[in-house]
Formats: sequence, C-alpha cells, structure tokens
Amino acid sequence: MGSRHHCVRPARGKPRPAFTLIELLVVIAIIAILVGLLLPAVQKTREAANRAKCENNLKQLALAVHSYHDVNNGLPPSRIAKEAYATWAVLILPYLDQNPFYQQWDTTADYYTQAPGLTETQVPTFYCPSRRGPTLSVNDTNGDNLSGKIVVGAVSDYAGSGTDSSTGFDANSTGVIVMPKVATVKSKKLTVWLPQLRFSSIDDGLSNTFLFGEKHVQIGFFGWMAQDTSSPKNGGGDGSVYDGNRMENCVRKGGTSALITLSPNQPGLANFGSAHPGYCQFAFCDGRVQLLSVSLNGDLLKRLVIRNDGKSIPEDY
Repeated sequence: MGSRHHCVRPARGKPRPAFTLIELLVVIAIIAILVGLLLPAVQKTREAANRAKCENNLKQLALAVHSYHDVNNGLPPSRIAKEAYATWAVLILPYLDQNPFYQQWDTTADYYTQAPGLTETQVPTFYCPSRRGPTLSVNDTNGDNLSGKIVVGAVSDYAGSGTDSSTGFDANSTGVIVMPKVATVKSKKLTVWLPQLRFSSIDDGLSNTFLFGEKHVQIGFFGWMAQDTSSPKNGGGDGSVYDGNRMENCVRKGGTSALITLSPNQPGLANFGSAHPGYCQFAFCDGRVQLLSVSLNGDLLKRLVIRNDGKSIPEDY
C-alpha cells in the first residue's frame, strides 16, 4: 500500500504592524516641536559661552594695559603718532603672550612699511566669538602719504575708550586711550614719543571710567576702513587694529550723540556696540568687566567715558 505524501503548508506569521501615513506625520510633527523647543535653549547656552569668552578677552586686554603701565609708567596711546603709526594693539602685544610677534614690529616706522605679511598676524584675544572669528581688513590705505598703497591687516572687535561724543580724536580727547603727549617724526621715522596719561591722571576713579569696550561694526561693513571715499561702504570703522591711519580702527566715542548701538545692523561710525543681543561689554580701568544695556542713558555713557568730569556715577546703573 503506497504511502501518502501530505504537503505541509508553512504557517503564516502574524502581519507586522506598520505606521500609517497619519501616524508618521504625527511623529514628524512631534520631533519638529521638540527641536523648536530645544533650539532656543541651545542658542542661549552658546551665547552665554560666547559672552563669557568675550568678557575674558576684555579682561585680558585690561590686565595687559596694567602690565604695560607698570613697565612704561604710562597708558598706551590710541596711536603713537599721527598718520599710520602703531596703535595700542601693537604696544600691548608683549603682555598678551605675543612678544615674538611684537619683536618683528618696527614701531619707528608706519603701518604701511612693516615687513610683508606682518600686519595680517592674528591675535585671538581681539575677537568676540558672538560676532566672528579672525578677519582681515579690506582696504587699509594711506593715499595721502603712500600713493594709495593698500596693506590689509587683522581687525578687532574691541576699541579703546577715546573720547566723548563732543570731542574729536586728538590730544584733547576726554577718554583714557588717547593721543600721546609728545611724538616726533623725522624723515618718516618716529624718533621719540611720550604717553599723555597715567592711571593717576584718571581723576574720576578707575572703577568709574571705561578702558575698553566692544566696538560697533555694522553687518556688511566688516573689514572696511573708516572714511573710505572710494567705496559705498564709507565709514566702516573696521580697518586693521594695528593701523593708526584712521582712529576709528582702534578707538570709539560715547555720549549723548554717540549712543551704544541697539543692533549690529544699525549704522554708526565710531560708536560702541556688540553682537550680544541687548548688551555691550566694557572693561573699566580697574580691570573689571561689566555687561551694560545697549539702551544705557547717553549722559551716563558720557560720564563713564570722560576721565575727569567730576560727575558722580549711580550705583545701580
């Protein structure tokens, strides 16, 4: 009797559950909402870290000035002579652990005759991470003396407090980073210069007077030198910080007609201003750094800039 062969059918497994299109859209929407909720927190944390780094940069600049003052018995000037001679940013280099760079600099010669490439040397302390990383100027040129020779250089997000808004950038400036008392140039060589100020010259007190602040540079004008009539970006105020040709490269004003700018998009040639939303940081002559509102009253701003007006500063500003 022949055997029967039975065909055994494989058992069918249970069908795998799958997302419907609606369920998939719901999941995507939930993820998008979570990302939207987390992103501001991440951005806030990043900005807090950037602001802390910026504060430390200003602190290092202030400490460098104090060290410079101890050695040289005077404050570094805005620039050591008229035209394009070295600025405070060159003079304090040894006190920012940049002595090898400083040793290459010829402080008896102007910016445009330094060794090729030297002016492009970057110092990380000069940059606020909320705004940008190391950047080169676009059009540093001294047409009056050197046939329009362009020498690009490193820029900076910080400026010395040079003057109130009613005073020019000259020997009579009212701030603390100002022109020297004496500067003699012969045959385009600086032979002697003497500082105008010491810390003892600051009659209003070191804790009541700005030393440095964040410099305003309008978005779209990065690297552009002040008063460049050959460009629609005239008035950038962001030429090389080593170049004393234009004072707006390295110093700023403050007062009733030179308020802290409210936004990085706001025009302004010589104002203080920052990339931190709503705030601008300043280093005082005593070395501390303070975060101030961009809506700070112009009269109070002027008092903090002027070194010897004798006016009181409220404790709660």
